Amino acid sequence: MNFEDVVVHDAMHETMDDEATFEEEMEDCPILEGIDFGMPSPLVLGADRKVLVKKERYVEPDYPRLPSEGNLEWQYTMRRTMQEIIPGLFLGPYASATRAKQEEMKAAGLTHIVCVRQNLERNLIRPNHPDHFKYLVVEIADSATENIIPHFKVVNSFLDESLSGGGKVLVHGNAGISRSAALVIAYIMSKFGVTLKEAFSFVQSKRFCCNPNEGFMAQLREYEPIYRALHTVPLPLPGVNPNRASMKRGLDPEDAEANAAAPPPVMDNRQFDSGHTSQSASSESSMSSSSESLPQVGASQFPPSNQPTDTPMSIS
Repeated sequence: MNFEDVVVHDAMHETMDDEATFEEEMEDCPILEGIDFGMPSPLVLGADRKVLVKKERYVEPDYPRLPSEGNLEWQYTMRRTMQEIIPGLFLGPYASATRAKQEEMKAAGLTHIVCVRQNLERNLIRPNHPDHFKYLVVEIADSATENIIPHFKVVNSFLDESLSGGGKVLVHGNAGISRSAALVIAYIMSKFGVTLKEAFSFVQSKRFCCNPNEGFMAQLREYEPIYRALHTVPLPLPGVNPNRASMKRGLDPEDAEANAAAPPPVMDNRQFDSGHTSQSASSESSMSSSSESLPQVGASQFPPSNQPTDTPMSIS
């Protein structure tokens, strides 16, 4: 049975040095009134008392601290260039990754590129430097109905691979405002364990023009409990693929020994055969009796037409 520790603090008696701790079932937490917890003077829980319930939960990992927000003065022309969101992670438009920008990209130290585009845009937005940078092409349409959450895991792994190896990565779409910004915001949330509001405010302080569409913002809101659950719930061991059979609860040792010692059930074939035979015999006898009761249609009632009859046929 699950229990929880409930610590009762008396806010009206400042001279009380001890705290009363007791165990209460998690499923049943009624309002406590006038209960004696073994203290010198019984406590009366009222409006001025506070009950703190401590529940055992999964311990969240120690996230790194989110860097301070940017304070640079934003200008409209800056939307055509890329900005560094966190050390090594850049966000910008496709104009910052064209063929003419190769030298500037190398000067910035870029090693990885995330190219976000729709399938219809493959002739307009494409990897221009596959021989110089490692690319990840993500097919996402800038639509409020587009499902973007399934791409977060792949993009986050690619960004971690780049940053952990000492590289620098640029995430770009067409304008660097909606799709690519949503991917960067999701990475900031998962990397630093912050909310959507905090991550969006931080990214916007670095690149003010970022503005994911309403559908992406709604999915980023849904992604917050998802990434927290992925970080707190232990994942299965590598190479272990739990199936339905392995997830079933096994028998207790006593039940297993009892089932092993018990003889297997034996079917009485003789009884089954005799019953089947008697049933068949009764069915055959009933069929024969019914056939005897039916009128017999044969040659005696309908003689052949070529033989003469004793009674002459009269024609009126």
